[in-house]
Amino acid sequence: MDWITACDILGVPPDVSEQQIKEQRNYWLNVLHPDKTVGLPSRIKEKADKDFIEKKAAWEYLLILGNRPMDRSSVKAQEPPRERPAAKQQKESSTSTKAKPILSITPKHIRFKDLGNLETKTTYFEISNIGGPFTHFSVLRDHIPKWLEITEIRRLSHQELPVQVHIRATGQQVGFKYECKIPISIENKDCGYSDEGKVHIELVMKESVVQVDKKTVQFSITTGVIPPPQTVILTNTSIGFIEGDIIPRQPWIKIGTRHIRFQNTYTIQVQVDTSKLSTENIGFIDINTNGGYDNIMVKVMLLAQPIRTKQTKKLNDITVAHRCAKDTVWYNPRLQVYECRVCLRRSKHLNNIIK
Repeated sequence: MDWITACDILGVPPDVSEQQIKEQRNYWLNVLHPDKTVGLPSRIKEKADKDFIEKKAAWEYLLILGNRPMDRSSVKAQEPPRERPAAKQQKESSTSTKAKPILSITPKHIRFKDLGNLETKTTYFEISNIGGPFTHFSVLRDHIPKWLEITEIRRLSHQELPVQVHIRATGQQVGFKYECKIPISIENKDCGYSDEGKVHIELVMKESVVQVDKKTVQFSITTGVIPPPQTVILTNTSIGFIEGDIIPRQPWIKIGTRHIRFQNTYTIQVQVDTSKLSTENIGFIDINTNGGYDNIMVKVMLLAQPIRTKQTKKLNDITVAHRCAKDTVWYNPRLQVYECRVCLRRSKHLNNIIK
């Protein structure tokens, strides 16, 4: 192998620089490396492996300093480029035109983890073609949500592919998870072939920095009785002061403080206004901190409590409290004890009533 042949195989001019050789080497590594052709049809994979071996030998030859000609300007004059036979060139051209373009995306799944409110993180994924020729490729930006942004599409060589797509994610509501899929397509309009793929992107936010000791508060409601207040304790798991608002959804929920600012713990007194009760027996309290992105919900339940009355006995149309008498006490042979038929009380003093 000589210098001109190696340049022809690698697809670079004879006066190529060392930096250009390395860029072309990285390009073919991304396209033809055996790790990139896993899962392809055997015919395409065999051709890719053969081309990879040939191009690897070419760039290894070009990177050896002793193989470079002394005068770069006279390289083309020393030996003209080889011309392939017309029949072979036409055959290869028709074969490559009919080959289907194959889209390669690396990686296909990206996850942003533990982002805070309005915090940003960046990364990138690569798009390349490992099949036949193509005329157009596109990234559909209509499917990108507001929390995700494509900042740059950078080419890795003088050709249209491969490229690096740089993306930036912005943190949203704390404690939630967001995800989307970005469609990518490649096509050859001359022969009608195309290929499609998607990048799955996840955004996992940090856990809430404010924790609550009770997620549900219950009140026992009795007619004419005001239930005692319930206490809810908020705990700040981060460093520094936390500010927020406490907003009850129902009018019968009473809270003394609406705006809060605390560093370690904060106590909330929850009460029920019995004058504003409706048919609802369930209410909610929203606790918003971190500018509304950290939201905690406390559930308030109202439980009806029946009124208990003292056991009474009606005698001569007058309601009086029951007292055990001789006509209400009898002997229970199964239990072998005296008991009252009305209150079912069993005690020793019933023996004296019988006597």
